[in-house]
Amino acid sequence: MSNNNQFTLLFDGHCPLCSREINWLRSRDHNQSIKFQDIHDPVFKEQSPLPLDRLMAEIHGIDRDGRLLVGIDVFAVVYRLVGLNFLAAPLCWPLSRPLMKILYWVFAHSRPLLSVFSNNKYCHDGNCKVR
Repeated sequence: MSNNNQFTLLFDGHCPLCSREINWLRSRDHNQSIKFQDIHDPVFKEQSPLPLDRLMAEIHGIDRDGRLLVGIDVFAVVYRLVGLNFLAAPLCWPLSRPLMKILYWVFAHSRPLLSVFSNNKYCHDGNCKVR
């Protein structure tokens, strides 16, 4: 991580839905607080903290102290870093957090199916499948 990066976001660069979200987040990351790391990058694969199938199952991130975050906790951090506190807050509220976790789990496990409807060649080759 460079000195400016407060968080490394590990994402599936072969997923069109993920790529759209990443591009949107990049456009809002004016302070360059986030390092966006494609989990399919060959150099990253050699040094990855987790196997690819785990990284494909849910979004992961690594904070400045090296702690690994998963799922909605990643989005809560990233949304705050890009100034979207109104999106981050419900992910942390005690009453909405359990529902948000369930909704994210459903999305994460449906992502391969949803991606098939895109024009992305990787999804049609089966690379978007969570193994």
